[in-house]
Amino acid sequence: MNKETKKKISAWAIAPTSVYNKLVAYFGDAQRHPKGIHALVINASMGKSITVKAFAEQNNSVYYVCCHRHMPIRLLLRDMLRCMGKDSSGTIAEMLDNLVRNLEKDNDPLFIIDEVDKLKDEVLEMFVDLENKLHNKCGLVFIATPYLKKRIELGVSRNKRGFAELYSRMKKIFWDLTPAKQEFKKDVSLICKANGVSNEQVITEMYNKCEFDLRVLTDLINAFKAA
Repeated sequence: MNKETKKKISAWAIAPTSVYNKLVAYFGDAQRHPKGIHALVINASMGKSITVKAFAEQNNSVYYVCCHRHMPIRLLLRDMLRCMGKDSSGTIAEMLDNLVRNLEKDNDPLFIIDEVDKLKDEVLEMFVDLENKLHNKCGLVFIATPYLKKRIELGVSRNKRGFAELYSRMKKIFWDLTPAKQEFKKDVSLICKANGVSNEQVITEMYNKCEFDLRVLTDLINAFKAA
């Protein structure tokens, strides 16, 4: 590996992988047609977060928050308002009204909520109210692991409060963007070449070692470049 000719890259380069292209296409559709919630599911470590961040930075009126476990409604609303640069004070009802009011004034806004499957049931339920208020006014995208699909469908079957309404607003569709084996192999090659690794043998070795985990691939590329 030490003999591989390497390019000096100042920052990590985002490659046009299958996941990147699919996400960008769905984001554009959600922004142009802000009806309901677009629910996208994908396995962990497939490059979704870096794509979402880049898309939000490169496009106007696109906002992004990443959820985490134990995140209450107030904290989620605070993060949503702050990423828009808006005041995040007040009661939960006031924060929700403030969020809706600012999004209604925006030009073709899109809100991407990442790692939605980590939210508690009562926080998920809030999106029923939010979609009601923003229907035809703001695109809403959920991104999560395939666990979200199982959780929502199970909640509907058990008649959990709010789950049928939420499922309806998702149009009862979960778009699975997880790449197939051959797609992922091409993605690995694209990522390697975009980040200074061009030797096909080295790329194949990295593909075999990363085992469908782009975090591992990133570490392999960085270690190779540092050697």
